[in-house]
Amino acid sequence: MDCYFEPYIETDYKKVSNDEIENLNSMLESLFLFAFTWSFLCTVDTEGREKINTWFRELTKDVENAMPVNEETTIYDYYYDLKEKTFKEWS
Repeated sequence: MDCYFEPYIETDYKKVSNDEIENLNSMLESLFLFAFTWSFLCTVDTEGREKINTWFRELTKDVENAMPVNEETTIYDYYYDLKEKTFKEWS
């Protein structure tokens, strides 16, 4: 998560506006899901990924900004596009 926060750290030369903070706030949930997937949920083998995918999709089914769900992809097939504020397939 730290890499996503870096542009929002104020320095003597850079002030962070309220609009920038609101922009970050609008992405926090999705950024957390992405970071959680690739820091904790990626530490399993192929069989484990299938189980984790099913569990995580069920857990996040009511989350507004969760990864897309379809039968052909898993949570491991997505990255978060900061510019468009949406999940997209790696491919």
